[in-house]
Amino acid sequence: MMKSIHIRSIVSVAAVLLLALVVSCNPFEYGYDENNPGDAKPNESVLNFSVSWKKVNLPSNQSPETVTVLMSRKVNTLHYAWELDGTGGFKQSVDPTVSNGEYYTVAFSDDADYYHIDSFEEFAENVSTSMTEIYAEVPPVPDEEVSQDRNFIDFNAYAGFIKHASEPLCLDILKNVSFPSKEKTIVITPTNLTRTMTFKLLVRSEQGVTVDGISAVLSGVVKKVQLMSGLMHRSNTAKLAFNLTKYGKESVKGNNGVVEYDVYEGSVDLLGVFPPDDKAYITGPGIFQVAVTASVSENGKQKQRVFHAGLNLKPILDELELMVLSSDKTGYTMKAQSQIPKVEIPMPLHVMKNQILASDTDGLVQWKENDVDIRPEEMPDVVE
Repeated sequence: MMKSIHIRSIVSVAAVLLLALVVSCNPFEYGYDENNPGDAKPNESVLNFSVSWKKVNLPSNQSPETVTVLMSRKVNTLHYAWELDGTGGFKQSVDPTVSNGEYYTVAFSDDADYYHIDSFEEFAENVSTSMTEIYAEVPPVPDEEVSQDRNFIDFNAYAGFIKHASEPLCLDILKNVSFPSKEKTIVITPTNLTRTMTFKLLVRSEQGVTVDGISAVLSGVVKKVQLMSGLMHRSNTAKLAFNLTKYGKESVKGNNGVVEYDVYEGSVDLLGVFPPDDKAYITGPGIFQVAVTASVSENGKQKQRVFHAGLNLKPILDELELMVLSSDKTGYTMKAQSQIPKVEIPMPLHVMKNQILASDTDGLVQWKENDVDIRPEEMPDVVE
């Protein structure tokens, strides 16, 4: 009898050990209530976010209302994508838990879905999609909108036109967010990547010529930025079109005495702008084009003509040092400053009946003629 009991005891102990072995090889974790998603498993952490806009130069009542957060675990890759409100709260009912580990985290704002975000959906759904593939891109200007401006001829067709970066693109990069963490809240502190540049141009016209309007084009404007790094590249640039508005008059001392000019100014909203590689170039990035529409009185008749000129901005942009090369020399960021100094074009323009000339001031750069034999366009008479 004693022998059988001993055997049964051995069998019972073996069964318990086998059961323990089976349990340890299965992904069972205790202390987790599957009916309460907010209750994290032992290998998970509950997320809490807050957003601080102290680095963003925007009125508090105009802060972006939506912040998207992307998280990629560095080891045993996992991807998460969250949509937050302007304070850091989840915009929808979600399971706020993540598996523990170290994450590369990117947070960006796009209140009006203005920027196109490359590969965003792919990143959220597929761990094979790298965060390096995610860019924010400024929308292009449709070709039909460009062609509607009959007063403009594009002499710098190296790239297309994009819209102004009128919506703030705010970005924060957190390279090492680890869970579990002593910090109960992940604090997102975005900075605004968008900048405004204002251009000032002096113009005078000879007797019998009235300037009706000036349109301008700036090339070398950044059209996309990598969100993981905030870096921009010269190869991803385009052009911005804008108008110059007359603001008053200004007297300038030139080689032939003091001359009075009309002051024209115009602004562009952008993520960055690259200078030309060489100051002799008249095409490519960093070129400032203008189209001056003028009414000309000639032989008793009134005609409307359009005069074109282009300016290489390399000396000006180099002096401003707007684009800063990253430490690893893989891309550029826009210089961190709340306001870019006004760009004053150092060479005024003189609009004559049949041509447009650089005026006789001590300018630092020269306007470039697009073609030696180019003639002003003569606009067709308007038929009532």
